[in-house]
Amino acid sequence: MSTPYPLTNIALIGATGNLGPHILHALHTHPSPFQLTILTRSSTTTTTSSSSSSKNNTPLPYAPTPFPPSIKIIHSPSADHYTSQFLEEVLKGIDAVVLTLAAAALGEQQKGIIDACVKAGVRRVVLSEWGSDTTNPLAVRGVALFDAKAEAVEYAKKVVAEQPEGEGGRLSWSAVVTGPFYDWCLKLGFCGIDVKNKKVTLYDEGKGEFTATTLTQIGRSVASLLTQPNNTKFANTYTYISSFTITQAGIFAAVKAATGTETTDWTVENKSIEARMQEGREKAARGDIHGTYDLIFGSTFGGSKYGSDYGNRREISNKELGLEEEHLESVTREVLEGKRPLVEW
Repeated sequence: MSTPYPLTNIALIGATGNLGPHILHALHTHPSPFQLTILTRSSTTTTTSSSSSSKNNTPLPYAPTPFPPSIKIIHSPSADHYTSQFLEEVLKGIDAVVLTLAAAALGEQQKGIIDACVKAGVRRVVLSEWGSDTTNPLAVRGVALFDAKAEAVEYAKKVVAEQPEGEGGRLSWSAVVTGPFYDWCLKLGFCGIDVKNKKVTLYDEGKGEFTATTLTQIGRSVASLLTQPNNTKFANTYTYISSFTITQAGIFAAVKAATGTETTDWTVENKSIEARMQEGREKAARGDIHGTYDLIFGSTFGGSKYGSDYGNRREISNKELGLEEEHLESVTREVLEGKRPLVEW
């Protein structure tokens, strides 16, 4: 493995989604002197105060954005994908690329980005792994989204192994396992809790343990991972982080505490997690995308059976990354008060 090297010029692909802005904000506000570049499709509305030219001196297209002017924004000429020529050109001089891709881009497009990173001389690519522990076969089974993530990691391993030995210039990869984005999931009702209408659906009585991470914590983890003095420690491997390992019942208790309500104030329904999983399999077999959501939901609340409680089984890197300790009750209250998940520039 090559010697440690600084990662200062960072490019983000997918910075305008649910997770991307939180990673971008953490990098932008970190004391390290990161030089940040956003790559986005020409259909995305963003602005930049800086400019850049392609190899043949043709100006690259730009459009309006809410991001700080110190962040360079480069738009792909194509509205729906990144060409290999475009990527190889704009990634030259970039030390690390962080990917937070849409589901449709997790497969072949992500592999294409990995190839472009090698050709451009990028040192580290942080893959679009965020979420469930896809190293667990039970978590991956039947979920095409997870299959694509796992395949991207295997492809990155292959590419790294095939690179020639030499001084510098070798690409390495990182994959960060986070579990569900707790603040985002709670806000959108994906935890089975409808706060507005005071309705809750508990699966298997809400006892299944799963590990979750807030969007802010994920952002901090990426900034820290890229600034480690010996940053090869997190290279070519999975890194596990968390905010807490919890249950649906625990979330419900935190919500009741934050809202000053009792169980009797709520309509509570109990369902079987296996029934939800079976529904998901049947929908997925018919080509219904909602089947994927059912399977992800079920594998999350299914606890140890689907590996969603990795905080109980894996080495968590929070301490090594210097991450703040978070508490379910306080985070839940902040979400319900509208303070999370927000990014303020």
